[in-house]
Amino acid sequence: MANILEINPDNLKYKKPSNSTGPLYTIEKNKISKVVFKNGDVETYSQENPNVKKVNRQSNNKLVSGSRLFIIYKSIDNKRNVDDSDAISMLKSALEDKTSCIVVNAIDKADFTIELNVIKKIMAERSAKILITHILSNKTIFESKWIRGTSNAFSGFSGTRGAINKIVEKNLVEEYPEIKF
Repeated sequence: MANILEINPDNLKYKKPSNSTGPLYTIEKNKISKVVFKNGDVETYSQENPNVKKVNRQSNNKLVSGSRLFIIYKSIDNKRNVDDSDAISMLKSALEDKTSCIVVNAIDKADFTIELNVIKKIMAERSAKILITHILSNKTIFESKWIRGTSNAFSGFSGTRGAINKIVEKNLVEEYPEIKF
C-alpha cells in the first residue's frame, strides 16, 4: 500500500504510508501492473518496455517462406548425444541452404521452435530427429522419425550432417514444399 501523490505518463510518485513525511518515491509504470485506489477504482498499466520492438508472430501454423525458426537442442537420457552446438550449426546451415525459412537467435523473435535430437550410434553413424512447434498455438506441426546418417563425402564426412540433411531435404521440404528454394 502507498499514498500516491502524482501519476505521470511514465511514472508514479508516492510516499510510504508508514512515513508520510518521509521521502518521495518514484516508480516507472512499466514496473507495475496495476494500482488499486482506496475507493476501489483500478488503473492497469502495460509492462511492455516501449523501447523494445514487439515481434508480430506468424498466426498461421504452417511453415511458409520467411517463417522464423529458433533451434533448441535436446539431449536424450541414457544415449550418447552429439555436441549440441555442432548439431545446431549443421541444422541451421541445412535450413538456410535448402529453405526460405529464417533461423533466428532468440526465441522471442521466432514463429516456431525446432527441437533437435542427435545421438551417436556405431562408428560415424548418427541418428537425428526434429520436432517443430508453432509458438502461438503450441501445436506440433512437424515431427520426423529417427533418420540415420553415415559419414560420406556427400555429407561432408559427418553422420550428423547426413541425418540432418535427409530430414530437411526429404521430409520437411516434402511436407512443406512452399519453403523450398
